[in-house]
Amino acid sequence: MRNANAKRLFKESFRFLLEREPNTSILRSFHITDISRYFPNTNLEIRRRLARWASTRPAVPGIMTQTLFALTPLP
Repeated sequence: MRNANAKRLFKESFRFLLEREPNTSILRSFHITDISRYFPNTNLEIRRRLARWASTRPAVPGIMTQTLFALTPLP
């Protein structure tokens, strides 16, 4: 379950980037938290996308369906 969430986080983060700049402009290597330095609304937008994705997944009995995603360290 956790691995699927991490994959979705990266997928949505790259979709976010590709909607804003050409693929040739994206750095070859970067930490995912660096995105918010260039695009201040990143965290809000990615959380919105992930919440929408999570709401469409079928619930599995006995497994927590709420997941916390953070692109920046939590206090």
